[in-house]
Amino acid sequence: MSHHFDTLCRLLEQARRLGADMADGISIESTECLMSQRLGKPEETERSESSVVGLRVFCGNRQAIVSSTDMSTASLDTL
Repeated sequence: MSHHFDTLCRLLEQARRLGADMADGISIESTECLMSQRLGKPEETERSESSVVGLRVFCGNRQAIVSSTDMSTASLDTL
């Protein structure tokens, strides 16, 4: 979890460096487990994991909202 917090802090600092008057962000990490049953017996199980980061940046009277599920450094720098 601290990795996602560090990533979000880095993005907010970068937004301020690039001229944002204000910025806020959100980082979400989720894990989902699904299991189906048929006639009282387990039939199928699935597990999925996802991460997303979102930013809202204000410059004067303008704002931009962006998000990404690609946590690579290159993608986040572009974001």
